[in-house]
Parts: sequence; C-alpha cells; structure tokens
Amino acid sequence: ERLEIVKKENARRAEGRLEIVKRAEATRELLQMESSDRFGMPFYKLMALSWVLYTARFSEAFLTLRAVEVGLSVAYVPGLLVVSQILQTGLSYPLGKWADDRLDRNTVLLLGIACLTLADVVCIFADSPRGMILGMFFQG
Repeated sequence: ERLEIVKKENARRAEGRLEIVKRAEATRELLQMESSDRFGMPFYKLMALSWVLYTARFSEAFLTLRAVEVGLSVAYVPGLLVVSQILQTGLSYPLGKWADDRLDRNTVLLLGIACLTLADVVCIFADSPRGMILGMFFQG
C-alpha cells in the first residue's frame, strides 16, 4: 500500500515537471524573434512613439553627469541648470501666446516633443562643454 502511494506521488511530480517544461518551451517560442512578426505594424509604431517620448525627457541627473563627462567643470553645472530654467521660464509665456494664436494644440505638443528630443540628442552627442550648453539652450 505504501508503495502505491509513493508511485502515485512520483507520477504526480513527473506530470508537474512535464508541465513546467512545456510552459518553458512555450515561453521560449513566444520570445523568439521569428514570432515577433505577429505583433504587426501598430505595435512597432507604438514602440517608436514610446522611444521618442522617453528620449524627449532625460532627467537632470543625466545632463549633469554628461556635462561633467564632456569637460564642464562641476562648479558650473548648477549654473547651467539654472540658466536653462530661467530661459524656459522667460520663453514659456511669449511662445505660448504666439502658438495659441497660430497653431492647434496637437502641433504645439509635437513641436514641444521635437524640441526636447532635439535638445537631448544634442546633449547625447555633445563632445565639448559648448555642445552641452547648446543642448541645454534647446531644452530651455
């Protein structure tokens, strides 16, 4: 009787292991690049849009580290951020007023995202403090 219980328990465990192996194989197949074609173009458009939106907004921590990396003195980094914020504050109202009279809100949103993306791309590829200052100027 005890032997029968042990055999049933071993069979149940073997079925469980087989189920785990089947799930792992299904997951592996799902993650293979060949199966990514089934997502279709809407998925890739959404991924491209997500990339642009994430690129459009770096944190100040990245900008600070990048500025120091290209040779800007650590003492000037806070000033760079302050100047960028002052520029942003000073331009927000006049540009907002100008855009309100001439552009629809979707165009304003797209222009804002494009400007931030341009600024961050400039900061990414900057190889001198001047390049970082230019990128921060566009960001402001």
